[in-house]
Amino acid sequence: MARKKSRTLTDAEHRIMEVLWTKGSATVAEVAEALAGEDGSAYTTIQTMMGILREKGYLGCRKETRAHVYTPRVDRETAA
Repeated sequence: MARKKSRTLTDAEHRIMEVLWTKGSATVAEVAEALAGEDGSAYTTIQTMMGILREKGYLGCRKETRAHVYTPRVDRETAA
């Protein structure tokens, strides 16, 4: 049976959002680099989680050259 989708942030999603709130906008590679020492998540895991955050409405995305650049749509206070 599939898990229910949560509208709140998981711990891992919150770490990704912290990077984006700090930087303002970033690619998956930039987020993965920022989190490299923190939780050891693989690039593809972070990419998947950022897609989920976009579906939840926490992130916006635009394509620049070959990379997608993600920006927060929700501020820290609203997410808390």
